[in-house]
Amino acid sequence: MNAKNVRKTTEVKKQLLLCCFLIGELFSILWLPNLAAAVVAKADTLTILHITDTHVCNLTGYHPVFVQRRQQYGDGAEALKQFFSTIPLAMRADLVVSTGDNIDFFSSTTARGNLLDTQIEQYAQLLAFCPVRLFCTLGNHDIQQYQMTSDSTYLAQKHNAQQARAVWIRNVACFRQGTYYSQSYQVGDVSYRLIFLDNGYRTQQPSIPFVIDPFQLDWLHFQLQEANNDVEILFMHIPLPIEDANEDGNSFSARPIKLDASSVASNQFLTLLNEFSSIRLIVTGHGHKNIIEDAIFPAGHTIRQIETAAFGQNPQNWRLIWLTGKKILISATGIKTVEYLIPLP
Repeated sequence: MNAKNVRKTTEVKKQLLLCCFLIGELFSILWLPNLAAAVVAKADTLTILHITDTHVCNLTGYHPVFVQRRQQYGDGAEALKQFFSTIPLAMRADLVVSTGDNIDFFSSTTARGNLLDTQIEQYAQLLAFCPVRLFCTLGNHDIQQYQMTSDSTYLAQKHNAQQARAVWIRNVACFRQGTYYSQSYQVGDVSYRLIFLDNGYRTQQPSIPFVIDPFQLDWLHFQLQEANNDVEILFMHIPLPIEDANEDGNSFSARPIKLDASSVASNQFLTLLNEFSSIRLIVTGHGHKNIIEDAIFPAGHTIRQIETAAFGQNPQNWRLIWLTGKKILISATGIKTVEYLIPLP
């Protein structure tokens, strides 16, 4: 290329860069004020879109008996992708929270007899379709292995739970610091602390049907006492098995517990909930039902607990939670209509 052509090419590049700069300036003039107005307009409300029990799985290649028994969740990936592509923006959600059983299983026996554990990686690819920030908690299925014991039966196990957690941490952004974590938001004059717990490891003991390890409980205690003026909301998979206080016939557990001094003192998690009246709401899944109850603790305060039905059974099973400077509003399932209200002091 001769010198004349070089100078001509350089001049064209300069003109293109100038055009890009002018377009950018025009874009900022026309669009940024509108964006700023939108942020200011939403500064007094944080909108959370809650789903749970999506049970996403890819059954290709697994043992035919296992596939036949889990096939009700075989189309979950497409339903979740469609949800992410439409509902968060339509509902003007700031966050999406999924409270466990994100996948149907961590690993299972294939048709060839070996174990295959690629479900988390495949689920993680779907999260790119979510247009807003996504937080997850782990449920029992997220760390569960199904292993065929004969040609017709399989056993559910959790002896590879730590391996499963490691894969979640590697592949899903919200778990990068661990499988329990917190996030704080200022809404008006209220500081909200969203606390995401890992309680997917189940137990057969009659009182609390899940295990929260002592290290996580120490961390939770620190989170609850760190600030005196926080309002805390707990997100976890398996709900407290509290009684049907409103007598509507719906219960979180077939074996509910009474929140008296004895039961609270016997469980360190309940002891923490009894100590901190700043916890106003517990958001859960697991039971595949729409339930709301008030947990009345011996210390005299009330924590409202809600469960949303399984997304994996119906993609219309979602709720909106609006956090404001004066109250917390909770929608009915699948619609924007406010069904519950929690006033703040």
